[in-house]
Amino acid sequence: MGWTLAIDVGTSFTTAAITVDGGEATLVEVEQSRYLPSLVVLDESGVLITGRAATSLRGAFPERAERLPKRALVNATQTRLGETTVDTADLVAALLRRVRDEARRLAGGDEPARVVLTHPARWGEAELDRLRLAASKAGLSEPSFVPEPVAAAVWHAHQHDVPVGAYVAVYDFGGGTFDTAVLTRTADGFTVQGRPGGDPNLGGEDLDEALREIVAGHVRDAGDQDRAAWDALWSGESRDARRRQDLLRSDITTAKEALSRFPHTTIYPPGLEDGIRLTRPEFEAAINDRLRATVAELVATVEGTGQAPGDLAAVYLTGGSSGVPLVSELLTEALGRPPVATADPKTVVVLGAAIPHLPAAAGPVVPPPPPPPPPVPPVPPLPPAPRRSRRQTLIGAAVVGVLAAVLIPSIVLSRHHGGGDVAGGGSVSPAPNPPVTSDAVVTPDPVISTHDVETPIEEVTTEYSPEPEPTTPDPRDNLPSEAWDLYDSLGDSGIDKDDCENLPEFTGSPAPVASISCSSRDNGHPVYFAQFDSTSDKNAYLESAGQGLTQGSCGSGGDHFSTWTVSGSRVGVVFCYNLSSSYSFMWTTDSTLNVGLYEGTPSSAYEFWYDHGCVIGGC
Repeated sequence: MGWTLAIDVGTSFTTAAITVDGGEATLVEVEQSRYLPSLVVLDESGVLITGRAATSLRGAFPERAERLPKRALVNATQTRLGETTVDTADLVAALLRRVRDEARRLAGGDEPARVVLTHPARWGEAELDRLRLAASKAGLSEPSFVPEPVAAAVWHAHQHDVPVGAYVAVYDFGGGTFDTAVLTRTADGFTVQGRPGGDPNLGGEDLDEALREIVAGHVRDAGDQDRAAWDALWSGESRDARRRQDLLRSDITTAKEALSRFPHTTIYPPGLEDGIRLTRPEFEAAINDRLRATVAELVATVEGTGQAPGDLAAVYLTGGSSGVPLVSELLTEALGRPPVATADPKTVVVLGAAIPHLPAAAGPVVPPPPPPPPPVPPVPPLPPAPRRSRRQTLIGAAVVGVLAAVLIPSIVLSRHHGGGDVAGGGSVSPAPNPPVTSDAVVTPDPVISTHDVETPIEEVTTEYSPEPEPTTPDPRDNLPSEAWDLYDSLGDSGIDKDDCENLPEFTGSPAPVASISCSSRDNGHPVYFAQFDSTSDKNAYLESAGQGLTQGSCGSGGDHFSTWTVSGSRVGVVFCYNLSSSYSFMWTTDSTLNVGLYEGTPSSAYEFWYDHGCVIGGC
């Protein structure tokens, strides 16, 4: 049967997935990330570059970068990159070729037997011809085309049955476009009903611009020096000025994504004396009208098919911008039921496109089912130190995971065990646990608590029968069986292991297979641990947990992320950040599926990681 390659060229990100012999879909990772930025840069030799190299070149040569190749493909057949005219089909072909090459390596080197490309439901033959040309230039002949809302609905129906004849709606809010569609379930798939709606010029970038205006407002309220620096930043036309503008736009996007997970974040525009604190309420106030317009457009699309919102079996969210919490709130308000969200809305379309066929539907349409469970809420802040509530949520630091750590310069922190100064230089380097004198790092074997229950011998007497001797309880009795492996792997980790409890409220994208909350033996501060099903899941969680920690250093209580080393070799990634009432330090090792998070003061957090960082999986 061979293998199928599905590609979704999004406005901001390109994703791909494969299925082999009709099996489960697997996401294709490019440079350790499932999201390839849809950014193409023309280098000095005339080659179109994608991925990390393109991100680097974009900062130095923004005039040679095309941030939105998909939009360029629709708007024109050619565009200018610097002094060079480039076919827009070549821009998209560069993205398609990149994911095709990675997918072939994943599939063993053979060419795919089937190629599926997704596209907005509103596209006609002219747009599809341009996409077909791009595919041909990328070496992908005879592709099949699937409308994006159909692919999204297929993925959802693959997870939960949708009866034949049922109506569903798709709300697709991506980086540069907004699309709506209504579909009906058929015996073997979905059919688009009526005219798809949306706005091809509305997307996450418009939310970025709203946040930029908020930042500008804060600057106007600041001193004359900050206002002058801000005006100089945006009025500059030199290559360096454009590079700094581009970097600030990236920081604003990062801040927007952070506000979907945290109630506030801080941005540090270049040239300004202090950072600017941004809050979710002010951001939501700025985008409220835009988002209400998208909800009204969805309702109009539904009514255009002759249906009412109450007739829908479900409303599916796709696209990265659909993860803004206000989107779900407004849709629930308008539809009377929450939309169906997913842990990773950016990959729903491509996973649906990769599915070769749907399972048979359960039967004819039935009245709309009960409302689906509400979408996974944004990860809330962790509890304040020094002592946590037992029902709290472990969250990821604002990081881009292992991929991001490779992209940025590492910071070196070194100190002598037992005291010393923190010095700059390369990457964070804690002492191994326990300390050893050789280069090899030794970590203790997992500690598994076992207790044999002895049955006391009943004494033969007519006067009394003694009670059985008390037995020492196993601390694991407080945990579900799926958390035992995580608990046992912690070893002597500086925590009170008798005090650990399950953490069922853990939310994330994707969620771990187990998570527990414990406390530090030294001061009672909360320490959380999570274990993921795979390296891909762990990296995806870290990648989606929030971004933008680039200020200060972990040793001095700043917001930061970097790699860390032991004996000169990279071990993993560390993240640290300030919350309103505490300081958090998160770390993971490349060789484990575990993640640790300590909450307390900057000094206690750094000390705990320094002394116990290796125990979550070995160094």
